[in-house]
Amino acid sequence: MIPRSYRLACGVLLAAALVVLTGPARSAEDDDPKATKKAGEAVNKLIGQLDARDVSDQAKAIAKANEIERVMRQFKTRKDGGMGVGEARPPVGVKDGIELALMDFAGKSPNAGTLKANQADLMKMAQVSRAVAEINAHYTPPKTKMKGVQPSDYKKWNDEMRSSSKELEDAIKAANPAKVEEASKKLTASCISCHSGFRDP
Repeated sequence: MIPRSYRLACGVLLAAALVVLTGPARSAEDDDPKATKKAGEAVNKLIGQLDARDVSDQAKAIAKANEIERVMRQFKTRKDGGMGVGEARPPVGVKDGIELALMDFAGKSPNAGTLKANQADLMKMAQVSRAVAEINAHYTPPKTKMKGVQPSDYKKWNDEMRSSSKELEDAIKAANPAKVEEASKKLTASCISCHSGFRDP
């Protein structure tokens, strides 16, 4: 069990770190909803091709056609232009935003019954994260002024995002709360590291 103070600290760090690529806090209205929708459609399409041999080529084409801010915005709530969680609404007890749900899962996973009952919606959340990692691999790392952070760290943290997203998908499929929590911790840690390490000067 993670101490509540640690969960809160991680939540604050992740929320602050996500500002780096998604931009400063905005109103509920997306500043470019058409571009965000276009990126979301591309991410959804890639989900069905995650295990294809040419997934990297497909992801590269998506990165070329969509700004990173539009791709990353898929982690936001529906009201903020993101995909949200669930087909029309999130499962009971799950927040309507992938980044918010992941932070919660890193502190405490839903129980096995909830994982089984909402398997498709929750697996989609993990698959979106995995697809975004595939796409992010083809962006140039932002500049950083943080001591010791190198361009190679972007690849390392993005690889961790990809692998932990797959672990989360498998854990949800197995309806294993402990594994869901473990994978979510790894995933949020990779996000915090990358967004904290790479910021505009």
